[in-house]
Amino acid sequence: MRMHESLLNLMTGVATACAVVVTSVVVYGRVTKPAAVDAPRDQPRRRNRVIADWERQVALGRRMGSADAPLTMVYYGDFECPACRSFTRMVEEFRHKQPEDLRVVFRHLPLTYHRFAYPSARAAECAADQGQFEAMYQLLYNLQDSLGLLPFREIARRAAVPDLVLFDRCATDTARVPRIERDRAAAASTQLPGTPGVIIAGTLYLEKLPTASDLERLVREARANQRE
Repeated sequence: MRMHESLLNLMTGVATACAVVVTSVVVYGRVTKPAAVDAPRDQPRRRNRVIADWERQVALGRRMGSADAPLTMVYYGDFECPACRSFTRMVEEFRHKQPEDLRVVFRHLPLTYHRFAYPSARAAECAADQGQFEAMYQLLYNLQDSLGLLPFREIARRAAVPDLVLFDRCATDTARVPRIERDRAAAASTQLPGTPGVIIAGTLYLEKLPTASDLERLVREARANQRE
């Protein structure tokens, strides 16, 4: 009887520990490492901060939208990140409604624990080599639940990549992609805490991700500054 009670207590303890581990790892897809279970409540709050190399951030990313847009956003994303998918949908809806107001500069930050993040980033760059980055970027997020099930070739076909044989050769190459590695290094030097990483007009957003209402306000402010 005592042995049975001891075994039951042991199994209960293991189940509780697993629950704690899972809870510490899954936090809205934004955290790149498990948070401490008993983090102090007086931990400093993350504050938005100005990025010194703003112009370089813009110059080295994949640019989408009008170069004359009053507002520019640098967006560090991971194609397997659920929070990135939600954020991308909001941004694309905003761009659809106000196509001349926002330019998006995408930079890659594939997280190491996402199995298909780096291959997806590579596929996006292979599509970019043939002038179809934006279409591939949108489809990779729209089809996020199919990553690893739907071949990249099929996604590229839907993105109207013209030479699928050349795309296949590029997408199956296992070498590291210089642009992706450069983006990851830039994210590390900028001390991004995770994805999505958002920098708008030189300000890194750490307190919360901007909403559509925030973007509208920032566009108005940018236009007002242009008139001054």
